[in-house]
Amino acid sequence: MLPVMATLRKKDGSKYWFAVFYDAHGKQRQRSTRIADAGNPAERGIARRKAFKVAMEYEETARGNRTEAGIRQTIKELFESVNEQRLEFVRTDRFLTAWADRAATAKKYRTAQKYKGLANAFLDYLGERKEKKLADITAGEVQGFVDRELSAGKSAQSVTGDMKILRIPFNQAARAGLIISNPV
Repeated sequence: MLPVMATLRKKDGSKYWFAVFYDAHGKQRQRSTRIADAGNPAERGIARRKAFKVAMEYEETARGNRTEAGIRQTIKELFESVNEQRLEFVRTDRFLTAWADRAATAKKYRTAQKYKGLANAFLDYLGERKEKKLADITAGEVQGFVDRELSAGKSAQSVTGDMKILRIPFNQAARAGLIISNPV
């Protein structure tokens, strides 16, 4: 039988609270809550309550009691409560369109047109999927776009050049923390 509830602990040399919980297989896990135990007693009490909430969510997720949608919601709520700011997931079409628009002001006209055309071609390939979160774009979808471009008669060299360009906005998104890895 698994222990009933997650707990908190402090590690030597760390200012953060650590969640101690058990996964679905009964293995003890520890993860930093990234919530500091600092400030006056009232602030420390608030921080401890926030950290405990994070610990409980870690445990629920580790025990397999969350669906993917539930995990995303939990992450969103935790981010918002810990950071006191709203977490927004960026839509693919909005991100790529904004990137192409920024390129229009920073690049030469022909380069900006190339970027915009490539962004529009990729979004056209995605169809209705262009409205999904940028983080949900897969390497398989990028490969499908490459295959479509090659089937349409584009040379391999041209498509390779396009992929180098399409890598740019996804690298920017990764550096900004909007996606974990670049699917291109």
